[in-house]
Amino acid sequence: MRLNILLIILIGVSCKPKAVDEELIISILENYIEEDSLYSSDYIYPELLPYIYYQPEYSDDGLEHPTPPPSYEGEYLNEIKFIERLECEKYFSYEDSSHIKHQIFLSSKIFSTLNLSSLSKREFEFSPDEAASWYAFYLPVFNNDSSAVYVQYDYQYEGVGYGNGAILVKKNGHWIMVKFISRWMT
Repeated sequence: MRLNILLIILIGVSCKPKAVDEELIISILENYIEEDSLYSSDYIYPELLPYIYYQPEYSDDGLEHPTPPPSYEGEYLNEIKFIERLECEKYFSYEDSSHIKHQIFLSSKIFSTLNLSSLSKREFEFSPDEAASWYAFYLPVFNNDSSAVYVQYDYQYEGVGYGNGAILVKKNGHWIMVKFISRWMT
C-alpha cells in the first residue's frame, strides 16, 4: 500500500511542468528585440503565446489535412512541422524531436506563468494606451543541448500582420541571431 502511494506521488510530481528560467527567457527576448529593432516602436504584449500540440490527421486517401490556423490562443504545431519549418539541421535536427515535442506540450501549460512586463525596466515600451499595433511573442523553444533557441512573434497593425521567427545561438554569453524566418503575412 505504501509503495502504491509513493508511486502515485512520484507520478504526480513528474507530471508537473518544469520550472522555466524566466531570467533566461527575458534575456533571450531582450537580445532578439534589440537585434531586430522592435524596441523602438509599438506595444509588446506582456504574455507569451503558447504552441498547441497537434497530431496530423489524414484523409482516406492518405493526404494530410491542413494544420489548424494560428489564433489568439496559440499556434498548432508538432515537432516534425517545427523542424521542417526551420530548415536548419545544424541547430534543430530530428535528433531534437522528442525534446521539442516535450517543450511544445509544456508550452500550453507554462506560457501564462511568464510575464514580459519586466522588460519595461529596461526601457522597452509596454503602454497599451492607444496602441494601434503590437507584437506578441511565443515561448522560446530550445534544441537538446540549449545551444540554440527558436524565437517567434506575431505582429498586428490595424488588421494587417505578419509572423516571423529566428534561430539564436549563444556566443560569448550573448544570444546572436543566425537565421531569420519569415512565417506568414496578410
